[in-house]
Amino acid sequence: MRSATIIKPHSAPTGASGEQGAILIITLLIIAALTALTLAFSEESRVELNLAQFSRETLQARQMAAAGFNLVLTEIDKPAEQKKKEFEETKRDWTQFGPLIFPDPLPDGITVEGRYLDESGKINLAYFAGLLEKRDTEKATDNEKKEVETIREQLKRFFKSLGLEEESENSSLVACLEDWLDPEIDPNLEGAEDDYYLGLPNPYPCGDGPLLTIDQIYLVKGFEELKGNDENGQKKITDFLTIYGDERGRININSAPKEVLQSLSDNLNVEAVIEYRQKNYEITDINDVPEHGLDAGELARLIYRNEQNRPACYSIELKIKVQEAEVHLKAVVKIITEQGQPKKYNTLYWRIM
Repeated sequence: MRSATIIKPHSAPTGASGEQGAILIITLLIIAALTALTLAFSEESRVELNLAQFSRETLQARQMAAAGFNLVLTEIDKPAEQKKKEFEETKRDWTQFGPLIFPDPLPDGITVEGRYLDESGKINLAYFAGLLEKRDTEKATDNEKKEVETIREQLKRFFKSLGLEEESENSSLVACLEDWLDPEIDPNLEGAEDDYYLGLPNPYPCGDGPLLTIDQIYLVKGFEELKGNDENGQKKITDFLTIYGDERGRININSAPKEVLQSLSDNLNVEAVIEYRQKNYEITDINDVPEHGLDAGELARLIYRNEQNRPACYSIELKIKVQEAEVHLKAVVKIITEQGQPKKYNTLYWRIM
């Protein structure tokens, strides 16, 4: 009988097999690391490209803001006859404008919105600050001291028109504003000076002088809550108050919003004034408004918008959107006139955000 022969299969040495496995694992790890680096570089490149595109769009929006500003000046500079004709055709608010007409059509994804406001249709806090500075000096006349009280009452009526019905709340806002504007360091009964502002979580000193910009009013105690919100159409308090208005504190009856009209006098027939403006473009004589309700002293606080007495200052607000980039322009221009015709514009304030 033959015996069976057992043949053993050939096998690689154990050491060589382990080395090949280790090399394979290292290779896979290197590939994974390179893949991760490639993805990281790709993501970084994508972010950089997006940032570069956003920067280009922002720059384009800023350039369009400057161009839009010049177009608004052209809109303001239209002759009164042309403005009146456009009003009769459209009946639109003269302070609002539709899409600005650029020399070339705007590409898709680009929008320009905005408005311009006559600053003499607002309550001039710079005039009030000037009166407060002189109030306790020998230079102050009896009429100027009386004017301080007149403006106090006007401001109380104004805050009431905003829905602040409580007399104590209105008085407190006026007192805090007066403390901020006057050079005195002792607070009014319901006002606030350094002892309040320096005790805030983010302290700052009281102004004790004129506002440098109208937005500084939001630093005054109680005024932050009145800031409003553009996004939901809510009016801001800076739509009614200014530091660029008529130098004698008068109000333009043609451009003043309802809230400012209500501040002029408890006797003013505000609805009659607004109705007349809507039908006739502008008021050239308040006595043309039936039963306006103002007495001679109150009439002296009015001015009118016409070619011989044009508003000195306009504030301009523009919102420009280029794809994802959005830029806001705020500016104030003063019209230098000669014989009722504008000769040049001085830019008093300019800010792009």
